[in-house]
This record gives sequence, structure tokens and C-alpha cells, in this order.
Amino acid sequence: MERIDAEVATLTRRALAQTRDDLVVIAEEVEADLPEAASDELAPEDLAQLVNAYESAMLEALDGRTRDTREFVLSTAVPGLMGRGRSALSLLEGHVRFSVLATHRLLGAVPARGRDAVARWLAGFCGDFARHMTAHALRAQR
Repeated sequence: MERIDAEVATLTRRALAQTRDDLVVIAEEVEADLPEAASDELAPEDLAQLVNAYESAMLEALDGRTRDTREFVLSTAVPGLMGRGRSALSLLEGHVRFSVLATHRLLGAVPARGRDAVARWLAGFCGDFARHMTAHALRAQR
């Protein structure tokens, strides 16, 4: 597991706590903009649950000990979303849209002195999450 700088972890946790409600709003906006979502839009409570799961996976990554939460989230959420008609590409598109907007919001809650380091960590986390999410989606597509 990757060793996380203590200051980066602390700053990221604080930013998550400060922007939690904003992240749910971002998820709702992304869902409304996704072309594939038009035929089967997720309910606000479903989106809040997905944000909770994503936040839990992020907090787990900040602890740097396991990936059990991330694997559980992906092994349950991805097949469920694909069972509703979402494609692997749609999941990836939604993740990228959410990650860019969420990162922007999170970095706004980080003091300037730590912003670059937190941005680098978030980029790594979001990229790794996207890679694993896509792998789960491709397996579910078969």
C-alpha cells in the first residue's frame, strides 16, 4: 500500500468534511448531464449512497492500509449500475466528470500551502479508482 503524507491526509479529510453536501449536489448535476442517464436517472438517495461509498473508499485510501472498501464498493455498485443499462463507457464518463468537479471543490477547501500536494494525491486516487472501476465494468459486460 502507498504511504500517505500525514499533512495531505489531514487536509484531504478536512476538505471532504467541509464539502460533503456539495459532492452530493455535484453527483446530481453529473447524473442529469449524462446522456445514458436520461432513460434511467438515479434517485437523489441513490446518488447520495454512491457519494458515501466513494468517500469511504477515499478515506480508506488516505489510511493507506487496505483496499477492501473500494473493492466492496466496486463489486456491488458497478454490476448494479450496469444492470440498470449503464455501459462501461458511461460509468467512466460519469466518474471523470464527477472527479474533475469534486476535485475542484475539494481543493477550494484546502489551504494554499497544501493544495498542490492534495491535488497530486487526488489525481492519483481518482485515476486508480477509474482504472479499477473500469476493470469491474469490463468484467461485468462479459
